[in-house]
Amino acid sequence: MNSLAVGPGPSNKALTPVPSSPKPIVERAKAAAVVLNRYRIEYKNDWDFPQSILYSQAQIQKFLERDHPIELVIPAFPFKSSNRSKKVLGPLPDEAERLSLLHLNGLCLAIKDATYCDTFLTIVSDDILGVSDQEVWRYGHELRQMAEKNGCRYIRFARIYDLIGPEHEIENLNEELYLSKVSEYRSLLEANAPRSFDVLDAITNDPDISKTYKGYKKFLMSERDDRTNRSRSQTERENSGIAKAMILRGKAFAETVKSKYPDSIRLSIHPSNDTNKVSITMLPQDNEIVMTPWHGAAVRSLDGSVSMSHAILIPAMTHDIVYVDGRPSYFRERSEVFNCPNGDISFEYMYPCGIIIKPTNPTSLYPLSMVDMQKVRTLATTCSPVVLRGFSNTEDCGAFITRAYYGLGSARAIQEVQDMSNNATKGSIMAPAEMMHPNMLKMAVVETEHSSDDKKTSDSPHFQCFVSQSAPRSDDDCMLFASSDLFVRYLPQAYNIMDRRVCLRFQEQEGDILVFENLIQPHIT
Repeated sequence: MNSLAVGPGPSNKALTPVPSSPKPIVERAKAAAVVLNRYRIEYKNDWDFPQSILYSQAQIQKFLERDHPIELVIPAFPFKSSNRSKKVLGPLPDEAERLSLLHLNGLCLAIKDATYCDTFLTIVSDDILGVSDQEVWRYGHELRQMAEKNGCRYIRFARIYDLIGPEHEIENLNEELYLSKVSEYRSLLEANAPRSFDVLDAITNDPDISKTYKGYKKFLMSERDDRTNRSRSQTERENSGIAKAMILRGKAFAETVKSKYPDSIRLSIHPSNDTNKVSITMLPQDNEIVMTPWHGAAVRSLDGSVSMSHAILIPAMTHDIVYVDGRPSYFRERSEVFNCPNGDISFEYMYPCGIIIKPTNPTSLYPLSMVDMQKVRTLATTCSPVVLRGFSNTEDCGAFITRAYYGLGSARAIQEVQDMSNNATKGSIMAPAEMMHPNMLKMAVVETEHSSDDKKTSDSPHFQCFVSQSAPRSDDDCMLFASSDLFVRYLPQAYNIMDRRVCLRFQEQEGDILVFENLIQPHIT
């Protein structure tokens, strides 16, 4: 079954376990550490607990003991790669950043679920790589707007002036004011480097810093755009200088972050053996070597899975560039399911899975009957759930039956299921009656003609279409549309939904009938 619809009801609340009394602090801290461990770059299993996770567990326990929100901090999202000809699609945040923000916000929510304590992640940004201050500002400004637009309420941002002291805080900071102050801020930040630290001496005598320095220079060879007239020797000299500056700024930046956020759990984008910070993946991706969202482009497969790649490596014969708000945003595997004759439909991937199909013009009256449901069915087999939103005539029962089911001629072709906690019509779902009988979740069957001798055989439907009279709110947990396969696959082990039950109400001539069914049912095939 390619889409699973769960009727709204009180039992759905149990999907987020809320015990009558919170677990002991030690248990909650351990549960949060398990969650954080799963986001590590080198995560293997729940039993592989490195020292960095154990250290973080102790920090989480201290937050819980003080009854304070849990605070995380990560230096990240400096700016889009300066190599626009090979690595990225443009200078501003795109689908890669959107996914990353949702991923990080999900980390905070998962820790909150484990601890029953609000959890916030502060993103602090640094800049050193020769990108203009204007680009840094505009990238950060767009990133903040993106986080707000996508409901990432547990993500906070700190600019460079936030790190150097409250006396430098500026209300109503704008681009012009930022550009006039940023050089001063950098000088103040760099002053936080240890006075005894000598970059040249460290490169010569410290094996770790020497390795870092060589790694920076190698990285800069691919990072900096080569569409210039610089000679190779000039490029090497410039890269050497930038690498030294990166080491010095890195020291100063680390000391500043540690001073500003002394109790926060330190996260990192780089693999590290440091026991005081946890190296995490910035977004879910099918990559052997993880990539940050600002160093590459997001690539969507037909099934919705994500990988990261340098833009120049994506073949134009198999992928298309998808534009969002008039800007290139990501690559998508080419398929006929995305081809619309009039081009008035857009596709937007949901997090963590599924896709929304909606009219490109939100003010248009695009009827549901014009949607190519065969393409929707094809898409649902790989990227479920598929949500069609913003179309008109969705209350047209005749059109709905035609689009949802073939050969359905019953006068009782529509059943209405309402949220038992709210009997308002807007909380209802319309669905073909054969799909909504008491055994609906076990699998509806339809009789179809397969031969000339009128012999009927039963087929299990592989596609179901439901219509909700209104889109659920982002904070509404009474209604669930999800692909059973993907939904269950990525749930933590603690969420045992196999025993969960849902309550469905059916309107019959003799009165309402309440039916309780298991949330998860095996497919009859």
